[in-house]
Amino acid sequence: AIADSRALDIRSAFRTLQARTLAFYKANPVTTEIWPGTHADHTLRAVNNTDNQANIARIAELIYVFKPDADPDLVRKTAMLVLITTAPVIRYCVTLPDNLTEGILDLHLDQVVFTLSSI
Repeated sequence: AIADSRALDIRSAFRTLQARTLAFYKANPVTTEIWPGTHADHTLRAVNNTDNQANIARIAELIYVFKPDADPDLVRKTAMLVLITTAPVIRYCVTLPDNLTEGILDLHLDQVVFTLSSI
């Protein structure tokens, strides 16, 4: 999704990330059910943390496409924030009717774009 987003504007790029993440959770509904258990197990939490670090780096790379001169520390923190807010919001949206999902995703995207515009 990040590779596909590089040629888009910032809002469309992060909408693509949302859409791909939503499609993943809809195609793999068991992931939303087992997700809380990953945080209760030390081994799974460590695997998740490693995966998160890789995803934070990817999101940071995308941020640099739009903000090439941004402070690296702020970019990393912003990428973390995008990651730790996007996945839970989308996991919750999977449980909602489609008309509510779109509204919630739009509001979340507004928050992401606002945060990105401030760096």
